Order: sequence, then C-alpha cells, then structure tokens
Amino acid sequence: MGVFRKLVRMGEKVSDFFAFGLQNKYYWYLFNRELAHFEGVNNPISAEYQKKIDDLWKKRYNIKVDKRWFAHFTHCYGEESPYYIPDNIFHSIIEPYFNRDEYFRCMSNKNYFEKWLPDLKHVVTIARNIKNVWYDSDFNIMTPEQVVKELSSYDEFVAKPSIDSAGGAGVQFVKDKMNIQKLEELKKSFKNDFIIQEVLKQHECLNKIYPHSVNTIRIMTFNWHGEVYVLSALLRMGVNGNRVDNMVSGGVNCAIRPDGTLCNRLFNAVGTLFEGHPNSGSMDDKKIENFQAIVDAACSSHKQLPYMGIISWDFALNEDCEPVLVEFNMKPQGLDLHQRENGPLFGEMTVEVLDEVFAKRMK
Repeated sequence: MGVFRKLVRMGEKVSDFFAFGLQNKYYWYLFNRELAHFEGVNNPISAEYQKKIDDLWKKRYNIKVDKRWFAHFTHCYGEESPYYIPDNIFHSIIEPYFNRDEYFRCMSNKNYFEKWLPDLKHVVTIARNIKNVWYDSDFNIMTPEQVVKELSSYDEFVAKPSIDSAGGAGVQFVKDKMNIQKLEELKKSFKNDFIIQEVLKQHECLNKIYPHSVNTIRIMTFNWHGEVYVLSALLRMGVNGNRVDNMVSGGVNCAIRPDGTLCNRLFNAVGTLFEGHPNSGSMDDKKIENFQAIVDAACSSHKQLPYMGIISWDFALNEDCEPVLVEFNMKPQGLDLHQRENGPLFGEMTVEVLDEVFAKRMK
C-alpha cells in the first residue's frame, strides 16, 4: 500500500509539472497578445535599460521576458525600473507560488465571503443559489415562492455569479418584479452558482466622482513571512453611465495616496491616460474618506487567510462611511493597473521576493 501511495504521489507531481508548463504557455499567449494593444509598448528602450532588465531576469533567474512590458509600465508610471513584473510571469509563476490553488478554488466563492470573514461588513445578501438550491443569507433553504416574496420588497437588486465573475462578467441589475417564471429565467441565465444582493448605496465622496456605479477601493496586500504589507491602493470608477467599475467594461482607475487623496492621472484598460475623470473632471480636490479604516480592514482580514499570500480587496464605502467588502480576488488580480499607477509591485522587496520564488521553483 505504501508503494502504491508513492506511485500516486509521483504521478500527481508529474501531472502538476506538465500542468504548470501548459499554464505558463497559456498565460504567455493570453497576456502577451493583449500587450500588443497597450499604450507605449513600442517606445524605444535604451541599451542601458535593456541591460538592467537582462541582468535581473535573464542572468539571475534564467527567465525570458518581453521587454514591451517594461516599455508600457515606464510609459505609464514615468520611471525606468527592471523591477516591473510582466503580467504573464506574475500570473503563471508568482501568483500560484503564493496562492495555494486548492484553497483558492473554494475561498473565491462569493457565497461564502461572510463565512470566511465574519468580522467585516458585507453587501447585504438576499438569496443564494447553490447547486440549484435556494438559500437565504443564513443558508436556510428557501422555496422559489419564498425567494419571490423576499425580492418583491426591492425596487432593484443585483445578481452576480458567485464564481468566475472576473471583470464584472455576468453581473445583472434587475428591476423587474419577480414571479416564479421570471425567477426561473434568472436562474437559467447563470451557468453556475450565483448570489442576489442589495444594491449598495455609496458614500457621497464617491458619488461626487461618479454616481452610476459602486466605485470600489482596491487594496492589494502581501503576506510576507507573517507580516502583511500594502503593495498598492487604487480607486476603480465607472464611466459614461456604466453601472460597473471594471476596466473591461470601460472603467478607469487612479492611485490613492496614503492620506486618501486621489491622483489626477487615470488609466483605462489599455493604459490610455486621462487627466481627471472623463465625466466629472479633476480629482485634485477629491478624497476617500475613512481610507485608513479600509486599509486596516484589508490587512487584518488578510491575516485570517494565511494560505493566500497576495490578495486584492475590493471595498466600498456605504452612506455611513463604513468599509463594506464587495469581494476579494486571488487569481487573476489585474497586475497591470497597479504598476501603471504605483510602479513596480514589490518595490525594494523585489529581489528578495523573486529570489525565494525562483529558487524554490527551480528546486
């Protein structure tokens, strides 16, 4: 039995090895294909800058990188650095190293966010559909008739996939009065489990910037040997009447300074620069109220999820200026928007972090 178990484990390791290779090729293709449309990718890179990039990535880690990533991030952020992390390297090597896949698949399900992090304030859940069974916010089973009755008291609600909803995919704002037939149609519109929640009313400081979407504060945190660091903080905003703030839906982003004030340089999905919000103008007089409370909530929550090394948190501010968790992301995490706004992801920690990742990967 011991020999059989060893053979099984060996088979699992071989399978993981080839799966990693395929995943790496997939991300290389996926992100480098998108890169061709990014701003500044064809800007010339000096010989000195190319040497710094090669000294770090090729000589130290034996990794081939597409230097167009460095041209793009330098174009947006305005500073040359070999420490920028190419998207495909981050998603195929670094992200899987820090975020255990077997835990990620379970923990990324929005239906269980309140279970994982009960101390946070969450968007109010009205109903859940899990494996075609209806549940209320406390996971008590509901009949379709009970769901319809519960939804009848709302003028509008939002339904979203509880898994695989990156970029706002599948999010529906529903104003129709429900009956059994319409509820069944809603259920059929989702391929997998989904969640129904109240439409959150955000704080005035965010409404002033853009009132048509819930504008979320994205905080990327890093659990490095037991200490949690904030790698980047951004505000994500909708534009032109869109109800969601995701970049793939046309949204824009700007950096948030430690005191909560906002940077006036905004970027869209391909790195096009906007001086101020396209609809509401300059951000120079705008500020995220109670910003430190959001940072504290993200850092304290990360300590409760030790198997996830890197997490991107999306918080909103409700009308009472309280941080409300909308979701947290562990794969993928939209690396490019962080480095456009705030520079190299790991900053001065880059070599120390990459040394550990690549040394253990080669071993």
